[in-house]
Amino acid sequence: MTAEKAGISERALRNLETGRGSTVETFLRVLRAVGALDGLDALAPRPGIDPMDLLLRGRREPKRVRRTHGKPPESG
Repeated sequence: MTAEKAGISERALRNLETGRGSTVETFLRVLRAVGALDGLDALAPRPGIDPMDLLLRGRREPKRVRRTHGKPPESG
């Protein structure tokens, strides 16, 4: 039986199967028991690009605009 193999109660398995609430631990135990842990990669694949790296690469220091006193800024 799957519940026994997963080390959970039959009630916990029924709750998971019917969508009445469960824990992530119970979900993972059942996936391991039925040999389906590889399916997690399809749910949350590792990103090929690091989002933090992209954020830091796009960061630029602000540039100061210098004006000479007495002269209005040029438009255009």
